[in-house]
Amino acid sequence: MMDITQEKIDLAQQKIENHLKDLGIKNNFSLLEILKNEKDTSWTFCYEIANPSFKTIIQIAYDFVKEEQKDSSQTSFSWMDYKKITE
Repeated sequence: MMDITQEKIDLAQQKIENHLKDLGIKNNFSLLEILKNEKDTSWTFCYEIANPSFKTIIQIAYDFVKEEQKDSSQTSFSWMDYKKITE
């Protein structure tokens, strides 16, 4: 099994946040928690997206093995992978 270091977690967070910014969300988000999956290398990053008129929480699954095998400029997740939870 892959050893997931803090450096890999930080890189994953950076890639996800860059993706959110590319989607136009800019700085209206904050990381709430990271949920570790004990059975595999896919972790869930939970973000709150908020502005004065709404607040929502999204969960983004990030597979460390798949990401490590890809070109560094690509990501395995897309907007359609996000599980939206609206408050």
